[in-house]
Amino acid sequence: MSSPDSLKLGELLVQEGYLSAEDLAKILTEQNLSGADHTQHPYKPLGQICIERRFLSPEELQKVLKKHHKQILLGELMVNMSLITPAQLEAALKAQKQALGMKLGELLIEAKAISEQHLVEALSIQLDVPRVFPALELIEPPFIELFGLRYLEEEQCLPMHRDARGLTVIMADPRNEKVLEYLSKTAVCSIIPALASASSIQEVLQAYQNNPQGEDPGVAGDYPPTLYADEQVQVGGVNIHTENS
Repeated sequence: MSSPDSLKLGELLVQEGYLSAEDLAKILTEQNLSGADHTQHPYKPLGQICIERRFLSPEELQKVLKKHHKQILLGELMVNMSLITPAQLEAALKAQKQALGMKLGELLIEAKAISEQHLVEALSIQLDVPRVFPALELIEPPFIELFGLRYLEEEQCLPMHRDARGLTVIMADPRNEKVLEYLSKTAVCSIIPALASASSIQEVLQAYQNNPQGEDPGVAGDYPPTLYADEQVQVGGVNIHTENS
């Protein structure tokens, strides 16, 4: 059965000119049929059907999702990226009601429905925040001392470099307004968030604790190379690897 989330994405695709209202009606009818007989016709996300029907390319779908990131919920986004199924999303949302304080992404990782890298990929698109390879060489020791290593480990943050725009901080959750406010007030400047997995941030902070002088820097995390474009940008005069989502 088609969900309200699928309908919202369909309306965006009509709005952007990729689908006509008639096309959308036909696709939603197909989803209804697949929902009625899921054993022989597995449910397909609306985005996947549109790609298969050549209404748009995977890259165009990503552009639409990124453009309207504020209008698309994380769960809906992951379904339309084919990272999870609607059933997995429904189960995680039910579990979230009973798991006080746990985020949807954390529950999906705990259920082994997605990997940590998949969550970072989806959040990068939803929030329009670049993904970054955390590395020991990017750390500015004065900012580690300013915020405190324990706080950074607890909140999964990694301060990088301050320039005229503000302080760039790699975060596992750039949506955490309380942390953003604390970092901004403490550093007395704007915070420019970047995104990385919690485990990769923790790995670099642990490496810093073992080697505070920053010798023998290395990239943290266990990311498959295929997930990341070999691209460099400048953040405060330092070359960092990012991926465009």
